[in-house]
Amino acid sequence: MDVYKSSTDVGLDDKKKPTAEQLEKYRSVRDYNNDWRFELNYDLYTKIFTENAKVGVTDVLGEVLVPPIYDQIMYVLHDSYRHSLVPAVRDGKIALVWQDGKGTPETEFEYDDAYHFDRCYYVVEKDGKKDLIRIDGQIILSQCEEIHGPYDFFVPFKENGKYGFLILEYDDYIHPEYEDFEVDDDDYLCVQKDGQWGYVDFGCEFTTDRKMARKVTGNL
Repeated sequence: MDVYKSSTDVGLDDKKKPTAEQLEKYRSVRDYNNDWRFELNYDLYTKIFTENAKVGVTDVLGEVLVPPIYDQIMYVLHDSYRHSLVPAVRDGKIALVWQDGKGTPETEFEYDDAYHFDRCYYVVEKDGKKDLIRIDGQIILSQCEEIHGPYDFFVPFKENGKYGFLILEYDDYIHPEYEDFEVDDDDYLCVQKDGQWGYVDFGCEFTTDRKMARKVTGNL
């Protein structure tokens, strides 16, 4: 299931709209074995609407999640995330705002860019520095020069000229101490430290032993 779609995507309304009863049952039961069938046939994304040259957001049945007070809403979200953060534009700057019926800003309108990163995350950019922010408002990474990927759950990032790695939805944080990285054809994470190429082991330490190396997929 996709979480986001760009608000400029075509074909967002090419499925049937569920009834209130159908949507309530879908929201309350959350039967993952059968949800996919419902999602194949019914439109479950939030909607952009315009009023007095400003835009807002409703859910698929018309409940206002963000009133029409912004210049642009950059994404529509799946119904499961209808009360989460969404990027909004005002006077040329971007903030993440809540779909709480009021459009309450979580951040300042200070970002130059924002984009859907993966799963439940946004990357926002200001003055060339990037933050990784979860859809619930938690800042995961801050003031990075680069954020790459993700490779499955692995997220390479660069701080102060060095690369580190975050593993989303896990507790591992690999400190930024590597000059370079690459993912080889077998999905092993290869890193360069002090001019020497090696790997990261399961203790998040540098190793030259391939048998101890972590992959970016599978054996997290």
